[in-house]
Amino acid sequence: GRTPRLWFDKACLDQDDITRALPCLPIFIAGCRSLLILAGPTYASRLWCVMELFAYLKMGGRREAITVVPIAACATEEGLQTVSESLAAFDAQQARCVLPADRHHFLA
Repeated sequence: GRTPRLWFDKACLDQDDITRALPCLPIFIAGCRSLLILAGPTYASRLWCVMELFAYLKMGGRREAITVVPIAACATEEGLQTVSESLAAFDAQQARCVLPADRHHFLA
């Protein structure tokens, strides 16, 4: 086969069995040469999103290889600044997950 060009987390991780898929996340992310973040207004408040960014950097990803593209309500220079500021002020205790068990797992 050929080298994959794109790894899309939502499509590549089994969303119905996330507990089993989660340990593989750092391995998948370690294979990424760059990270594209499509950031909406809630990006920095969602623990899964920030955890993936953290894993990318911890697995050797370079900050300069991260591209943040604001979407929807953030699709302006001001919106991008807001996303950047919210990431800089990230507080895991304030972040949320759809499933309370995911939040508990991350913060344990």
